[in-house]
Order: sequence, then structure tokens, then C-alpha cells
Amino acid sequence: MAAGEGGVRLGDGVEGDWSLTPAVLVRVAAVATLPAPTDAELHPAALARLDADPELSLGVDCCGVCALPEARMGSALVECAACRAVVYCGDKHRRADEAEHGKVCALLAFGADLDEEAAAADEEAGDHGDASLVDAIKATVDNLKLLGKQT
Repeated sequence: MAAGEGGVRLGDGVEGDWSLTPAVLVRVAAVATLPAPTDAELHPAALARLDADPELSLGVDCCGVCALPEARMGSALVECAACRAVVYCGDKHRRADEAEHGKVCALLAFGADLDEEAAAADEEAGDHGDASLVDAIKATVDNLKLLGKQT
């Protein structure tokens, strides 16, 4: 489910509308950053691949479970349909990661929607060098996170 649609789940089971509104910006800013998985939580193949190639980013350019590089996945590559941010080497690993990935999926989808809005705004304006509305929204979210840490 895309970030702009209702009923998206985030982390602790909070459901709701993830459209680009001020209320959602405040909600996104309040979401705590999740810790990176520990070595004990990672698939053994993922540990070996990540150690061998520190340039890999788990789930970004390699499978989110076993860290198989995206270039080696071929037609088996599966992308999370909701957030469009995490890739897997097949449906088996996508299903295996549903519980963990579900904690961040809506937030990643929100970020993907912001990026799409930025690209559309830049294309519409014809100004690729100017700061976009989405950049301002991202800065607002970052500032709200800073304010939250100070209170």
C-alpha cells in the first residue's frame, strides 16, 4: 500500500493516513530511528556477503535477508511494492522479512513519495538546480526531530 493511502502500518501497529500533510510531518518526525540489526539477527549468508563487500547496503542494493547483490538476482528480484525501497532475491525472502520490514515500510514509502513529489515538482518547474518543496519538507521533518530531542 502506498504511503498516501490510508491503513498503512508503521512499527508499533499505528495505522493511518500518510499523505503529505502537516499532521503527517509531525507524526513522521516523532518516529524513532530503529536500531540496525545485530549480527545475531542477520542471516549467516548476509553476514558473510556484507563482510566481503562493505559497500553493500542491506536491502538497498542487495537482498534484505541474505545480501545477495542486486546484480546477481536477475529476474528473481522482488521489490517491496509498498515502499519501493527494499529489494529481495525472491518472494521467499520477502515473506521472511515481512515482520521486520513492516516496522519501517510506511516510513520508507513516505520518503519514496517525497522523492517522487520532488522529481515531479522539478520537472514541472523545469528548474533542476533550485531547492524543491520536498527539500523544504524534509528539512522541516529534520528540524521537528531536533526539537523533539530538546524537549
